[in-house]
Amino acid sequence: MLDTACMKVTESSYEFSLPEHVKQSRPSFKTPSVILKAYPVNKALCVYSHLTEYLKRTQSLRGAETKLFISFVKPHKRVSRDTISRWIRTTMESAGIDISMFKPHSTRMAATSKAKGASVPIQEILRTAGWSSSGTFDPFYDKPLMEESTFASAVLNND
Repeated sequence: MLDTACMKVTESSYEFSLPEHVKQSRPSFKTPSVILKAYPVNKALCVYSHLTEYLKRTQSLRGAETKLFISFVKPHKRVSRDTISRWIRTTMESAGIDISMFKPHSTRMAATSKAKGASVPIQEILRTAGWSSSGTFDPFYDKPLMEESTFASAVLNND
């Protein structure tokens, strides 16, 4: 989905326009760009610096391939949706998320629910997710996020 041919780079962000129809969008809807901004507060969490490094390291492998994510094995072509899903699942598991309960597609629900819980205005959530009204968000995505149990927190955080 993300394509380097549709990428605009500034000194503090990467912006990807999405010319293809996105599954979650209605036919006449113009999908908003994906903007990945620098996070200078913590370099380890800065998607901008990580993406800059990724592009530098993969430049010699790309050839004519313009899709952002490429395989690390020859012939270094674009990766499939299944590969990206597997990468997300592996990352979720590494982060301690129960992948028997939550799947890669759960990230959309978790992100929008977390944004609402953090008092992000509903119009901003709808605009970012590409929804025109809360009719989709309310029944399908506005879910309570699981809180860690006191017992688990005590065990895991006790140094």
